Amino acid sequence: MVGESTPYVSHAAIDFARIYDAYHAKVRAYAAKLIGRDDADDIAQEVFLKVSRALDTLADPARLSPWIYSITLNTVRDTAAGARKVGKHERIKQFVARVCTCGHRASDRVNVG
Repeated sequence: MVGESTPYVSHAAIDFARIYDAYHAKVRAYAAKLIGRDDADDIAQEVFLKVSRALDTLADPARLSPWIYSITLNTVRDTAAGARKVGKHERIKQFVARVCTCGHRASDRVNVG
């Protein structure tokens, strides 16, 4: 109709939507295999945030699939490393709490993170 404007949708947005539709289930399944089903949805969400931010840096569109799987693997690694770090700090706090006999809470005196 005359006077109506159609919303502009960029080619990048269309491409991202197609990529998301094509790869989301695959990324979630790959993440579940690597880190477990409980964290797979969060990993997939993080992966597609990274993909959307970096899509215009992909030099060779033929390498899209390996690029997405690399992002997924690195995101899983980062998540696992962060979990280990948090777990390590928690174990240190628990250890200090067990051996501390001075009457103060260990968390009041030990800053591990």
